[in-house]
Amino acid sequence: MSAYTALLLKFDIFYGALSYQGVNEQTTVEYTTDGGATWTVIETLSGDPDGWRNGYLIDISSLAGQSNVQIAFNYQDGGGWLYGCAIDNVVVLVPADYDIAITKLDVPRYAPFGDNVTISGEITNFGAQNITSFDVSWSDGINTYTDNITGVDVPFLGTTTFTHSTMLPLPQAVTYDYTVSADNPNGNVDTNPDDNQLGGQVSGVTYIPNKKSVAEEGTGTWCGWCPRGTDWMEYMTVNYPDEFIGIAVHNGDPMVVSAYDNGMGFTGFPGARYDRVFDLDPSELEDALPNFSSRIAPVAPGIDASLDVATMTLTADASAEFVTQLDDLNLRLAVVLAEDQVHGTSSGYAQANYYAGQGDPLPGYGYDWGSLPGNVPANDMYYDHVGRALLGGFSGEPGSVPASVMAGQVADYQFNMPNFNKNWNPYNMHAVVMVLDAGTGEILNAEKTEVEVVCPADFGAQIEVIDSAPTGPGAINVTGPDPTFGFGSYTYLWSTGETTKDLADVLPGTYTLTITDKIGCSQTIDVVVGGVTGTQEIESLTAMALSPNPASNRTILNLEFNETVNATVEVLNTLGQQLYAAQYSNINGGKYELDLSTFSNGTYFVKVTVDGQTSVRRLMVSK
Repeated sequence: MSAYTALLLKFDIFYGALSYQGVNEQTTVEYTTDGGATWTVIETLSGDPDGWRNGYLIDISSLAGQSNVQIAFNYQDGGGWLYGCAIDNVVVLVPADYDIAITKLDVPRYAPFGDNVTISGEITNFGAQNITSFDVSWSDGINTYTDNITGVDVPFLGTTTFTHSTMLPLPQAVTYDYTVSADNPNGNVDTNPDDNQLGGQVSGVTYIPNKKSVAEEGTGTWCGWCPRGTDWMEYMTVNYPDEFIGIAVHNGDPMVVSAYDNGMGFTGFPGARYDRVFDLDPSELEDALPNFSSRIAPVAPGIDASLDVATMTLTADASAEFVTQLDDLNLRLAVVLAEDQVHGTSSGYAQANYYAGQGDPLPGYGYDWGSLPGNVPANDMYYDHVGRALLGGFSGEPGSVPASVMAGQVADYQFNMPNFNKNWNPYNMHAVVMVLDAGTGEILNAEKTEVEVVCPADFGAQIEVIDSAPTGPGAINVTGPDPTFGFGSYTYLWSTGETTKDLADVLPGTYTLTITDKIGCSQTIDVVVGGVTGTQEIESLTAMALSPNPASNRTILNLEFNETVNATVEVLNTLGQQLYAAQYSNINGGKYELDLSTFSNGTYFVKVTVDGQTSVRRLMVSK
């Protein structure tokens, strides 16, 4: 390197500079001139966990003029379970005198139509000579506008920003293409024109949809640090309901959905990913949210979800309203079902807890983990935000969004999931619709809704009634519902307070049965048990009448017998309970007043008994 004055080290790198369980990984670029006896750090590399960074550059001009130079990459995992560093395509470059490049554009992707958009960006000097002036031009494909930038001093590998004096107008809600280029550094020819231009698109939008960001959290009951994620997911859900949607993606426990777990591919737990493009620790969710919620999305998603219990089919009607014209799209709709208060009793539902005795990671949210044992029993654990099912798959439903859309156009798609899992509680579930970019995997926008439960009107129960008769009381026998219908596990409650399926020894009247399934769907059935209401059963009774009937506060019972008798008169309600009783001795009949002032509106029965024989009349009270 002794023959050069300016040098660059260029390479491709995949490296996150991440941490796990309190241990940090680090990668440095170092050099030696004594065969490796001593090493000097040139630079500590920054991290980006989202993928390969191509053309990473380091200025090694400080090594120019030296001989016997060796360069090394030194990765240290701190003795922990970390992620590693991949390096490829390493070269040492000698820069040309003049090489200007546009390395960044600061132009919004979407803006309200009718506005004018500022063209701004950044240039980098990859040439050996300092740049003191340059030209910046932008074009819409028809017209080109050029500014000459002066009064700068940009050294080798230095950067400077620019703002063009001419703005880009957005007269319609359509998409506009543009290119921006930099040239003529110090009035000289750029020897590497390949990096002088960047292009982009800006779309005028009819309005700015509300942006909700999805945080998918990698977690598992085996993971002792995952209680931290539980607390932060609860915190974000409570405090940012209009900006944040959280879904817990379980790994290695009974709540795992393999397609979801594999699709996310988390390598550290707990971990989180915003909109499927940015990895972070759950404790960083709040700080990172503004960067995502402030992004303008070109689409407003919507969703309605319902479960028909009679057919056990869940239907999710997903939609996406576009606010600008877009072409060459590769977007898809996807729906995730998530459930709160998930509870299990097997050992797999017990939560490992490394915070036991150490304090709660986020007091006031989730559980007080510091006060709980190192292995929290399953009976004490209820899990929220649990991802249960992917409708449309992890990457979304192909064809659910057209390739070209206009402003105001709505793409909709109906997802159907038959054979709904009876171990889930739909009243604790919500459906999340995502608008996915199938090319990048990014979630552009999302929305969620609770699942509406449509209970069946008829559970299919069959009722057999045996009317009351002089020979004995009646009975009600219930057949069904089929235990496989709906959610099953049916319970029965009668208006008498009894919880048996059938009723025996019932008097004439109306009885109400409520059948309820495991999740709370219910059907109410009124059952009428008849009796002897118009037929004379007492042999000596020649006349029995009530007047008035219906009555309000009083009625007269008229009795006539063909012999002298001892009679008992009773008034019963529909449950067979005695409300009034009187004894009459040595009578041939007469008119007997019944006081109804304390009776509520409804149906009653007046019962006369002589020598074990009974006659009954129905009495209606209406006030």
